Amino acid sequence: EIIQREGIEAVVLGLPLDLDGQETLTTRQVRNFQASLARRTDRPIHVVNEALTSFEAAERLRQAGVPERKQAAMLDQMAAVCILEIFLGAKE
Repeated sequence: EIIQREGIEAVVLGLPLDLDGQETLTTRQVRNFQASLARRTDRPIHVVNEALTSFEAAERLRQAGVPERKQAAMLDQMAAVCILEIFLGAKE
């Protein structure tokens, strides 16, 4: 419903692989979500290896001067920005 209402053209999901590139339980959960979503929309669904994006996000928040007590609340949002940047960079 949100995809239709907001005119979303594609969906980008972070794929949590371990540092060796192996799948984990969480990876399988994301793949299950991807399959479920694919049954509900005809929009393309892309997956991006999200390894180290939380680390990158934390570093960016520190460099931006975000107080440590506020970083945890913003970490997932900044990691999502990193994942989207990886996806967009791969398309270039």
